Amino acid sequence: MPDATAQRAVAPCDVTMSHFCGIDVGASAAKLVLIDGGGSVVARALRRSGVAYAAAAEACLTEALASAGLERGDVAHAVSTGYGRHNVPWASDSSTEIACHVKGIVHHVNRSPIGHARHDEVSQLGQRRAGVERVREKLT
Repeated sequence: MPDATAQRAVAPCDVTMSHFCGIDVGASAAKLVLIDGGGSVVARALRRSGVAYAAAAEACLTEALASAGLERGDVAHAVSTGYGRHNVPWASDSSTEIACHVKGIVHHVNRSPIGHARHDEVSQLGQRRAGVERVREKLT
């Protein structure tokens, strides 16, 4: 259980700070990435999570910040996703995995010369995939 005085990584998004954090806290592992304002990866961390989601998230953040030579105050915004996303006390925001996938797909497709994707189109695909997975689970 995290300390009640746990320091939040960030306040609401501050554009004067130049780094951003994303963490996926799953049932077996926590995966974190720090990027700079230009979108380049500056550090990564991976830890087993087990049931200690908050501890795994904290260890990932500490490791990544040290690796990048940064402090918590250097992070403008942090988003958590995955099964344990609500157990990351320093995250500014949380989002479902499907929503994160949609945003990532739209971002990368729109940066490529092959075309343009809209959030609503990709989101419909994500919702269909989730529906198929639920049906699969019921059948097995």
